[in-house]
Formats: sequence, C-alpha cells, structure tokens
Amino acid sequence: ARWSFRTPANWLSYIDNLTNGQFQTETSVVVNELRARGLYPADPPTFGQDQLRFDIQRLCLNLLAFHKIRTLIPHSPQITDVRLNGTEMAEVGREVARRLNHTKNEAVFMNPIGGYDSYAVEGMGFYDPEADAAFMAELKANLTSTFRVIDRDTHIEDAAFATEASELLISLIEKNSRNML
Repeated sequence: ARWSFRTPANWLSYIDNLTNGQFQTETSVVVNELRARGLYPADPPTFGQDQLRFDIQRLCLNLLAFHKIRTLIPHSPQITDVRLNGTEMAEVGREVARRLNHTKNEAVFMNPIGGYDSYAVEGMGFYDPEADAAFMAELKANLTSTFRVIDRDTHIEDAAFATEASELLISLIEKNSRNML
C-alpha cells in the first residue's frame, strides 16, 4: 500500500511528525545531503532542551526548501523516498553495471521502461523517463557481453513483466545448472 503524496499544502502536519518522532530516527544521509546543498549549517546542532526545538524547526524549514529541489514521497511514517535526478541515475547505472559484470554466465537484465516502481509510472510523483533513460544508457554502455538487455514497455509491477522475468530466471538457472554438470 502507498501512503499518498505530500504537497506543500499539507507539510505542517508532516513537519510536526518530523519534529516529534521521525527525525529522531533518521540517518545522517539527509543531513549530509542538506549540508552539501547549503540548506543546513556545517556546525553540528546543539541539542540542549532550549536549543533542540529551534534546531529541529530550522531543519524542517530547510526540508521545505529541499522539497523544492528534490521530489520526495513519504512511503510510510518511517520512510521518505527521494527521486534521483538524471545525473544520479546515470551514476547508479554505472555502479549497477560494475557490480553485475562479475557475472560469468549468460544473464538478462529486464528493463521496465514504464517505471521501476509504482511511484515512477506516468502520472505519479517519480515519473521521470529522462532520468530512467540516463540509468539505462549507462547500464547498457557498461555491461559486459554476457548480458542481454530486454526492454519492455510496461512498469515493474505489471503481472506479465513479473511472469516473463520469472520464466527467464528459471530458464537461466536450468541452463547454467546443465552447464555445470
């Protein structure tokens, strides 16, 4: 189940949730990203009783600014998804290829052109075919010849896509098992 898409109009309740709960369990990843963009001070905040509320409110206001430069979708009360831009997706494509290139046998990478998750389908908040294309361009450019890339004009949660991926996986396992004997 998805938990809806937050807009600036309903950020006050979200800020309250951050202030009174979620922020305390978040990792340093968000703070580092904000610092890198000049949206959070480089000096660590002081967390005395009087200062804590001010620092969290300042961070929440900076999160509003962060929302203007990044697409954020709260997935659950504990998780907020961040959409990567084209440059970042290209970097991920290179890294995925680097990791996959350790594969020695024939392999398949199935590409759901219509979206890598339900947030990324047309009409949803993470829909960005240009960023997805940057990912695939780098992935294809850096994969070894053991990989066959199959593009499908559907999204990753399509039942036909899942069935085809499962059948391909089974056939590759069977083929590679026979080759090992």
